[in-house]
Amino acid sequence: MNQGTFNNSKYTRWYFAIIESAKLSPPTDYRERHHVMPSSLGGSNARENIVELTARQHFVCHLLLIRMTSGKDRFKMICAVHHMAVCHRKERYRVTSRTYETLKRQRSDSMRGESNPMYGKHVVWSDASRKRLSNALLSSKAFKAGRGPAWRKRVSEAQSRGVVIVNSLTGTIFGEWPNCSRVAEALGCTRANVKAAIRNEMCIGRKLDSLGHVPHFVRWKEPTA
Repeated sequence: MNQGTFNNSKYTRWYFAIIESAKLSPPTDYRERHHVMPSSLGGSNARENIVELTARQHFVCHLLLIRMTSGKDRFKMICAVHHMAVCHRKERYRVTSRTYETLKRQRSDSMRGESNPMYGKHVVWSDASRKRLSNALLSSKAFKAGRGPAWRKRVSEAQSRGVVIVNSLTGTIFGEWPNCSRVAEALGCTRANVKAAIRNEMCIGRKLDSLGHVPHFVRWKEPTA
């Protein structure tokens, strides 16, 4: 195996000592598959590049990989350990507060400078790109399933009835308006706030002088009999 990616240090020697030991005496209980040469560094899924390790061996190997690499490769290894230990805290990985702090510091430091893969890159969304993304979302199955003709009909009927605001403490009606825009103008908030309150059945008014900082429900008016 090409070890040119790794430096010539005691960490590299420890790493391959663990690998060779696991190959000679594989774990008999719980085990995890590990790429000897990580996939992010060009390692393949070939059998000779896969070894089964205990959870502790697996975690220690990934810690060693940070010390065995530099630059962008080190950044990738830090992200891998951070993902194992921080993003998905599993019972089998006993991460101490000191290890947690070290990982967070290393990840923060590695985000600076040329070791970051995104260093010097600036993504600009063109109008064509925005249009392609919009069309893809509109044509997606999830969007069509949730916002089909039946959904549009229900929303249209509800909007035609107007909006009512109800005091959540007393149950009294504060007022009625023909649409969300008029509600927003009357309350001094945004139309998006009003629509979100209706859609998520949330209260509005805790920060609004117009409602006396009292939570109110915003709802579509009930259909008349």
